[in-house]
Amino acid sequence: MDLIATLGGEHKRILRVLSALERLGVRLTQGTPVDTHAFLRVITFLRGFADGYHHEREEQVLLKALASLEFSANSGVLEFIRQQHREERVLLSHLEASIIAPLPWSNEAISAITKAIRELVAFEREHMTKENELLFPEAQRLFAERGTADLERRMERYDRDRAPSWSVTWLEKLGDEIANDDAS
Repeated sequence: MDLIATLGGEHKRILRVLSALERLGVRLTQGTPVDTHAFLRVITFLRGFADGYHHEREEQVLLKALASLEFSANSGVLEFIRQQHREERVLLSHLEASIIAPLPWSNEAISAITKAIRELVAFEREHMTKENELLFPEAQRLFAERGTADLERRMERYDRDRAPSWSVTWLEKLGDEIANDDAS
């Protein structure tokens, strides 16, 4: 398994769901009826797949493998990525808090929801661009130079011990449904 290609593919799926979330926000601001269940589906995907499975894989496999090579485990780029993951969780929490406002949503609630969507989507896109363009190529170079034995052991252990707890197949299907839903 090529971890970098896998993580890049996960980014693409997450970005497609974020685009669907963005479309929901546009519809909301335009006064077009929006099925509030669509927001629950997006939050479920983002919490389980992006914030859960994907971030855990990055932190437990990629970042730890990089720390075993030449990166400082508790500072620099690895700490920056972990900090970004924490910031994403806060932004996702803001979105969750805004969408649980009592229905029907007031103008203030709609404003809070759309603001939370814009902030989360912008942050996620920037974060994934940094990983795709800066971290992943450097990681790929290091693994090519120094070997992937440690990385492969970490991937096998993660896939065996942690990945099953995330119901990944179901979450991937949910993400694809959200991304392909014309109502979003």
